[in-house]
Parts: sequence; structure tokens; C-alpha cells
Amino acid sequence: MLTPNPQKPATQAKVAAALAPCVADLLDLAGHAKLAHWHVRGPAFISLHELFDALAKTSRKAADRVAERAVFGLGGTVPGTARQVAEESRLDDFPETERSADPLCKALVLGARTVSEGLQEARVTCEELGDVDTANLLQDVALTLEQSAGLVAAHLP
Repeated sequence: MLTPNPQKPATQAKVAAALAPCVADLLDLAGHAKLAHWHVRGPAFISLHELFDALAKTSRKAADRVAERAVFGLGGTVPGTARQVAEESRLDDFPETERSADPLCKALVLGARTVSEGLQEARVTCEELGDVDTANLLQDVALTLEQSAGLVAAHLP
């Protein structure tokens, strides 16, 4: 596939392959946050309801940025269907029957940590292959995600 990226096709393919699991992780985290958004109960309901929704939006937007880089900038492919995301995500299963604030917050923060670890791994790959632009994108995505998840973490004792 012809792309505007000046890197060799083999390098582009390796970078795109490193991004695909990050997209799956981000989409899975968005689903986790949305489920928590629907399920949370208790005295902190409204603040957590809004924070969980914000984390879901942040995760979806980040997935879109990473996916567009992989597909349009590098000519790769990414997972996007629910089945593909479920197969490729590195996140632990979400406690789908949980309703209490603390366990939901903890699960989301741990999920965000897993996503951040995956973004860091992909960033190292990009740097080793000389793709500074994609490495910078991943750093920006990680910082944005960590800020959003940090607001959720602030609700934990």
C-alpha cells in the first residue's frame, strides 16, 4: 500500500504490527469503562458515572488515533470488531457484575495500566525501528490515558 510515510515497507509493517494490540487494548478498556459507567452505584455515583464515561471516550479517541496511524500512515491493519478485540486484548476480564465504586475504579485503573504497558512496549519497538513520529504519538496517547485514569484512581482510598 502506498503511504506518505518515507520508511521502508518492512519497517512500516513491523510498526503497524506493534500498534494492532494497542488498538485492541484501548477498545477493550473503553468497553470496560462504559460497563462501569452503566453499573456503578453508591454515594459517588454521579461523579464516577461521568468519570467512567470520560475514560471510555478518551480510550475510544486514543484507539482511533493509533488505528489511523497504523492503517493510513503505515498501510497496516488493526482489530476492530468485538470478536477481534476480545481475542487480541491483553486486559484481564472485567468484573461485569460488580456495582461498588472501589472495585470498579480499581479494575479500570489496572486496565489502564495494562494498556499503558502495551503502549510503552510498542513505543520501544517504534524507537528501535527509527519511527520517532509513531513513538511520539504513543507517548501522547499514554499520557492522555494516564491522566484520565488518574482521575479515576483519585477515588480510591
